Amino acid sequence: MKKILFRLCFLILLVGVGKVNATTYFVQHHGDAPNATFALFTGSLREAIVLANGDNTASFGAPHVIIDTVTTSSIITLTSQLPNINEDVIITGANNRSGLLTVKAFNPIAFNIFNIGSISGSFLSQYVELNNISIQNGFTVTLG
Repeated sequence: MKKILFRLCFLILLVGVGKVNATTYFVQHHGDAPNATFALFTGSLREAIVLANGDNTASFGAPHVIIDTVTTSSIITLTSQLPNINEDVIITGANNRSGLLTVKAFNPIAFNIFNIGSISGSFLSQYVELNNISIQNGFTVTLG
């Protein structure tokens, strides 16, 4: 009886464990600059994606998390395509305000907004979840 009870308790502990995230990054402003030479790069969505791509600790069960913490603005106007997302990640916009975070291209249909990175064979190898985000003015590529 004790052995069965121990196994049941162990199983409950395993099932009760919630999703663990690899690393959390915070978007601190809605400016955009394509590389690290600009002050607008630090704390941006672009930087958060670059940092997540460089941190190889994410997995399907434990993705990176990128959270928009800006409370005053709700639009990011991109000057160029964001980096490919090459790690498992959850991006949450409009975390501290009502409505959606809008991520848009400066010129309509000039480039892709979000690219889900590498392809292994015919399957995407990343888990990407976008929450509270509106995407505008982007170019779409569909893989058959």
